[in-house]
Amino acid sequence: MTGRGRRQAGQVAPVVLRHTIRFVLLSGGMFVVIAAMAFMEGIVLWLAGTRYSPKSSLTRTSVGDFSISANGEWAVSRISLSRKSLGSVVHDVLLHNLRDQRTERLHVGSCRPGYVAVSPTAETIAIAGWDGSLRIWNGLPNRGASYSMDGQCLRLPDGPPVRFSCLVFSSDGCLLAAEGNRSTCLWRWPSGELLHQWPHDGGLPGLLSFSSDSRRILVLGTQGRVCLRDTSTGQAINVISPDDGPVAIGALSPDARLAALVSNSAVRVYSLAGGEELWRRPIGGPSIAFSPDGRFLAATAAGSRGYCCRVYNASGGMFLCDLTGHDAVITGLSFACDGLLYSWDTRGVIRAWNVEQQRQQWCFSLLTWASNDRSFRGAPEDLRTGR
Repeated sequence: MTGRGRRQAGQVAPVVLRHTIRFVLLSGGMFVVIAAMAFMEGIVLWLAGTRYSPKSSLTRTSVGDFSISANGEWAVSRISLSRKSLGSVVHDVLLHNLRDQRTERLHVGSCRPGYVAVSPTAETIAIAGWDGSLRIWNGLPNRGASYSMDGQCLRLPDGPPVRFSCLVFSSDGCLLAAEGNRSTCLWRWPSGELLHQWPHDGGLPGLLSFSSDSRRILVLGTQGRVCLRDTSTGQAINVISPDDGPVAIGALSPDARLAALVSNSAVRVYSLAGGEELWRRPIGGPSIAFSPDGRFLAATAAGSRGYCCRVYNASGGMFLCDLTGHDAVITGLSFACDGLLYSWDTRGVIRAWNVEQQRQQWCFSLLTWASNDRSFRGAPEDLRTGR
């Protein structure tokens, strides 16, 4: 190597050394900052008393059914979740205090719950099982008492086992209705006396709705018809015969003057005074609900901003707003007596909406709640099902 080459090599070596030292210092500084942030987050979690359960262990969560008490204070939901450690699905029922925004697990998975309904005071919860059973659980939620299964059994219809697809208590708490795969049953409550049984075309449509005074009920009939019936006599008061396909779901306005029916991806609103169709709109979801005052009709839909609750003027059909926020298919809607609209989706998220102000007021994530609930870290064997 010439003297010139040795001089150039001597000049390059310090430059490489400086860059190497600078890289090591920057990498070390970043590592220290990340470690400090992780340490501070651990301190915060420890001080808050939170025991962390990895969300990655929950592979799927969903809300299958949701029922609100007539006083608007309580709700029950039938939930499902999968855990890698269990290798199966856990079904259970949750009790929600909507005013205090508290949730507790009822540990009724052994009943294989499919559909739920809560009485006006939340002292009674009806649970329809996947095996066709219909069980009653009693408790005093305001006193913090746990629920226990009632020894009394409802008289079920004669014949083959019935699989129920919908349960509803009347607003006064004196009636319990259940829609099965072949008929709709109405019981007097709390005696459990079977008052009426109305046949329908079959399937599990999920069409069952009381009027606010509990004197009328909207049910599915035969030959594709929908009937408004008197709950005392069981007689049909009005009959609607849609001519555009079978009805999938429906809802009755609180004053029993309007009926909203969904078929062929469209919602149609009928007058129960004359039976004529008032208006129709296309929708893309499986649920509709009238507001307590009868002014609004909410329907699930898929809008330009994702899945939403679409709100219309109930009497005229004028579009009012889209309530957006869900990032999964919305499977159900229900209004509470205070006017809040509740929606739930296939990812286990329940949202409460203020329709008047067109904003979200409350949100519950089953994934977040279950990740921090110690009972889901080691579920008892009787809560594990293969369904």
